[in-house]
Amino acid sequence: MEIYVKKDENEIVTKFINAEGEECDFDYVELIDLLIKNEVPKLIIDEVVEEKDKKQIQEMYTRICSQVKFEEGKSDEKSRIIQINNKME
Repeated sequence: MEIYVKKDENEIVTKFINAEGEECDFDYVELIDLLIKNEVPKLIIDEVVEEKDKKQIQEMYTRICSQVKFEEGKSDEKSRIIQINNKME
């Protein structure tokens, strides 16, 4: 799974790209589910997106990914403890 960010009629649009290469609607719940499974989707930002927007998107994605933490030493999904930091820096 990949996350694709593009510009569509002056709006920034975020989509998932599945294993078959098809675009799907982006869903934060699905992103968190992937992160819980320790699967970090690759972030792809279209070159037409402005540099300042690219930087903000990358920072936000890094923050989201860093908020999901697992209990060390636990390998199976059911025993992982998810700690979501509600405080946005």
